[in-house]
Amino acid sequence: METQSYTQRLGSIAPEQLQAALDRFDLGTLLEAEAAPGGLFGQNLFVTSSTGAYVLRGCGHYPSQFPHEQFFARLLHEQTTVPVPWPYLVEQSPEIFGWDYALMPRMPGRRVCDVEGEGLELPAHVALARALGATLAESQRVTWPVLASEYDLATQTMRPQTMTHFARIADKIADSLATARKDCPESTTDDDMAWVAALLENAREAFELPFTPCFVHHDLNGGNITVEADGAGWRVLGVFDLSETYFGDGEEGLPRYLCGLLDTPEVAQAFVRSYTERRPPRAGFAARLPIYYLADRLVIWAYGHSLARWFDPALTLRACWEEGVGLCAGLGASG
Repeated sequence: METQSYTQRLGSIAPEQLQAALDRFDLGTLLEAEAAPGGLFGQNLFVTSSTGAYVLRGCGHYPSQFPHEQFFARLLHEQTTVPVPWPYLVEQSPEIFGWDYALMPRMPGRRVCDVEGEGLELPAHVALARALGATLAESQRVTWPVLASEYDLATQTMRPQTMTHFARIADKIADSLATARKDCPESTTDDDMAWVAALLENAREAFELPFTPCFVHHDLNGGNITVEADGAGWRVLGVFDLSETYFGDGEEGLPRYLCGLLDTPEVAQAFVRSYTERRPPRAGFAARLPIYYLADRLVIWAYGHSLARWFDPALTLRACWEEGVGLCAGLGASG
């Protein structure tokens, strides 16, 4: 049985194994397979069969990863017009590969990061940002009765959150700071810690205002969206990688894509305004958005000092992210 190694995570895979995975869901005869581009973890293969183009997503990080993603793909498919991979087929048995896997349709179009990487004139980039802001708002038509940030495999639904919204955000920030400080204390200083604490405390009142929990795609970035040009604008053809999804404050979905736009304020403003035109923010948006941005960047900061080496140790947290915090405050005020 001849095997091929597509990614380090998935290891060596034989064509017979891929065919068995397709047979499990009656998806035709294997024609070809290749590693999907992008992604940090190497979970995805592009698989083409006699019935179409698919993504095989394997070796879950934890037993509930693929059922969790399937749960949110179903809700988005049934309750919104957002194009997501559906049907999202899950096999939790390790019988074929030695690990669990999911199979789903491969979404058409080009990844946003590839389109942006080739360079866009400002009007085209503004139009693209507006399309993405509209898609983000549309996804948040999916609401939930309570805050829920973890999927429960036993009950096959989201587990109600026990802490308040503000407490969860503060806890997330504290975890990231602790990780970064442990692995690179010279980059996350006492001054940095005090700066973050003051920002968070100043925003507390804005975080305590009530809201209806809705779908949050916490990893909405240019690698997880496909588009095509549509006249003078853009049409979103696919939104995927739902592993970080939960029910929270919809505004939490803005920072991951927004952070790449801060060097082009017109584009960043177009993204935020397109979103807020469809989901008018409640009071305190200008105070919350910088904190959501900082919480998101702190995840990257912690990862970039612990599991990766992305940052110069001489660069401090505040020096790295203070300008972005200020820009987000301005976007929140004008959004």
